[in-house]
Amino acid sequence: MRIVVTPVDPSHAVITRDRVPVALWCDSKHRMFPCEANSRAWWSCVDCENVPKLGPNLPFEDQYPLLPAKGDRLFVSGLATPHRAIDSIIWGDSDSFHYEDGYLAATQHLIDNLDRLDSQDHLVYPIVFLSRHYLELVLKSLLVRAAAMVEMPLSERQLHDLNNHRLDTLWTHLEPMMPKVYELLERTEVVDPAIGNEQAEAISPSEIHGAIGDYIRQLCDRDPLSMAYRYARTKGWKPSLTPEERCIDLDHFAEHIMRLIGYFHWLRRAIDDFEDLMSQSEIGMP
Repeated sequence: MRIVVTPVDPSHAVITRDRVPVALWCDSKHRMFPCEANSRAWWSCVDCENVPKLGPNLPFEDQYPLLPAKGDRLFVSGLATPHRAIDSIIWGDSDSFHYEDGYLAATQHLIDNLDRLDSQDHLVYPIVFLSRHYLELVLKSLLVRAAAMVEMPLSERQLHDLNNHRLDTLWTHLEPMMPKVYELLERTEVVDPAIGNEQAEAISPSEIHGAIGDYIRQLCDRDPLSMAYRYARTKGWKPSLTPEERCIDLDHFAEHIMRLIGYFHWLRRAIDDFEDLMSQSEIGMP
């Protein structure tokens, strides 16, 4: 089935783009409607019941037919569309949690939809960058929170390193705090002493930390400063990656990077619960 975008009378529009009504039609001139499961990416024909995929079937210029116009505004108040409003509208000033959640959600979406998306070879760059950036954000956040949790003020060196991009440096600062963090989490019964997976009882924290350090070392060997998967060339105009480095098994990378992300996501949630418990204790809640 070939699909084309056709402007129609507003009374017959099925979607709008910037208040300009458009509809999708199949070759038989059957009108296409968005499926409830994902109105952005999938469409179904109400007559012939075909469900073509939006990306592969529509050329890019047909998906986004409008050109920029002078006076257009890129940033408007999210209050106009509350379902897309930035979290700070609801929660106050934005903080690292919302950034972390955003980059993690984008990583998961790309990984979970690899088979549905075009140009999978090109997706290696955003997937590696987004997942690595999530790890950088969460490591920085955890370092600050863990230091407060174990009552160990950050040194000048640690504060300085919060401004760089090296994951290995951040993990080097965080890891020594972890035994005390685990002890506090266990003592307050926030989490089971076994770290959250089915193999945890057979794995000591030192073994887990060794594996985490190895994963982080591999990321830093490939992309020490979070530049290689953002820019094709370095500041010296040399290729950021060798041909061998650009050729990776994306499914394999996705599976393993989510293991690393899973540990830090578990740790973040556990510290969330600990902080909530401490906050309730301070205000006398049961």
